[in-house]
Amino acid sequence: LYFFGNQAVGAYGLEMGKVFARQAEVAVRNYLLLENLAATVGLAWNLSRFQNVIQAVASGRNLEEVLKEVAHNVLYILDADCVTLYQFFEGEHRFEDPPVMEGYFLDKGRMHTPTRHDDILWKMIQQPQPRFISEVVGDAVLDGAGAGAHPLRSHFIEREKIKSCAALVLKAGDPGHETVGCMFVNYRSPTQFSAEDKKVISALASSAAIAIHTARLNDQVNRALDVRLKRQVGSLQALIEIVARSRDTQWDLDTNLRMLLAGVTAGQGVGLSRALLFLAFGNRLRGKMAIGAIDQTEANGIWQGIDSNPSVDFATVLDEVSKLSADIKNGVKDSPLSLAVQRIVVPLEDGAGALARCVLSHRSVLVAEDQDDPFRKALRQAILDPDPVPGNPEPAFTFVCVPLIGMGEKGGQPIGVLMCDNRFLKTEKRIDSECIWDLQTFAAVAAMSIENDKLRKDLGMARILVVSDDPDRLTDRKS
Repeated sequence: LYFFGNQAVGAYGLEMGKVFARQAEVAVRNYLLLENLAATVGLAWNLSRFQNVIQAVASGRNLEEVLKEVAHNVLYILDADCVTLYQFFEGEHRFEDPPVMEGYFLDKGRMHTPTRHDDILWKMIQQPQPRFISEVVGDAVLDGAGAGAHPLRSHFIEREKIKSCAALVLKAGDPGHETVGCMFVNYRSPTQFSAEDKKVISALASSAAIAIHTARLNDQVNRALDVRLKRQVGSLQALIEIVARSRDTQWDLDTNLRMLLAGVTAGQGVGLSRALLFLAFGNRLRGKMAIGAIDQTEANGIWQGIDSNPSVDFATVLDEVSKLSADIKNGVKDSPLSLAVQRIVVPLEDGAGALARCVLSHRSVLVAEDQDDPFRKALRQAILDPDPVPGNPEPAFTFVCVPLIGMGEKGGQPIGVLMCDNRFLKTEKRIDSECIWDLQTFAAVAAMSIENDKLRKDLGMARILVVSDDPDRLTDRKS
């Protein structure tokens, strides 16, 4: 306490001074307490908003909704004026326009201008380190000042009156991983970025990158599941149509089996290129029939026919198969591949290859193109192809063998093999576990058709025997 004149400070005055000092101390303590409390509340609020970002990323919602949520939270956590978030497709080397935008924009309509290859975004991709710029005017990247700079590069900063900016490239994972976008946090008043600010902004940018990457992965999975579901539904629909037709007594076993092979090769069914059927007779497998091309020339003709009439439905395919069966009964030659298959006999013994192993093990067998198997040579010889040039291997192709498991008197015994491959296919198709599952379903129906046909013949023979023992019934039958 200072006095302008001589002033005696008595005991009372001293006590009053102490009281005022204590009041000042309380005031200072209260101020510091309120300041700390405000900082704690602000931190808690920011953590709450950050938790919202994390929840949005993990929600599995539509990507656009997630990115808007991320940009919205970035805007309020960092107290920015506006936020722009761009998606980048590295494989296609392009940005998606317009960006996700949150905050107040002086001229939002101009943000829909397509991205140019000399824009700020492309320079950011080339120089991907985070940029925290307190004064954007004159910045080499954001302002683009200097000779040769494109005038569009500085338009956003001038148009929106931006003073400070945090600009980050969004990478899914480590720095060397896929670039998925760019994020700009913009301020219209000069802003200094503290070390804590930089950590928060970087964390939010990582969340945005994770959101984009996760959503894209989900989209890929959903598309793959959609394709898989469509394929399975198509196979089942084809099989249902075949089974419905097979109940018609006008179709014999050969026609039913050909329709099943058509379901395996048709695009509306399993969609493989060739299907070969072998039936067991004692200790051997004998070729029964086949659908598909015998060589590349025939395959080209088939594909040209499909291309010229792509709208052919599966019912029409089955009609053609039925007509083929009728023609073969009337003396028309079967297809070249089918005739070749009928010349093949495979012994059911160890070492006889995949077809024999399929029967002996009661399991499907997949033979990759880099695996040797005697069936390839047997098929080439049946086709009457010339021997390969000395030193050259047999033509390699992947194929799968699926057993036809009977359920008759010796239930659970293989009665044949369905062999399929993708030779001469116009568009390569991998034989995977889902494809084999479809083939096993078709093989089960084929086995059922064979056993039902045998049962009908046995019942017919039994009726003949019964009638032959009863002269009256025989007379009635003749009449």
